Amino acid sequence: MERSPDDWPEEVRAIVARVRARLPGVEASRLQVKFPGDDDGLWFFDLPGHDSEVQIESSDGCCPFLVETSASTERRIRRSVSATAEAVLHFLTES
Repeated sequence: MERSPDDWPEEVRAIVARVRARLPGVEASRLQVKFPGDDDGLWFFDLPGHDSEVQIESSDGCCPFLVETSASTERRIRRSVSATAEAVLHFLTES
């Protein structure tokens, strides 16, 4: 069930905006689930031209977020919008 980014939780939209303010080419997407009751609290960040992907996870779309990257096994829990955005930026630019 696809949802418009306008329907994403406010904190996720704020994270996306902060990341795009520093890296305008970043693409953000939400996990597409098959059934409406499935947990879709997973968002992906891709920077074209980079091999790695960053994901943030929160069942309700609010802090705290688990932040992970496909480039390593490192995981971070961030308890604010600004800290989550900084972790996403770090993972996107370090690879």
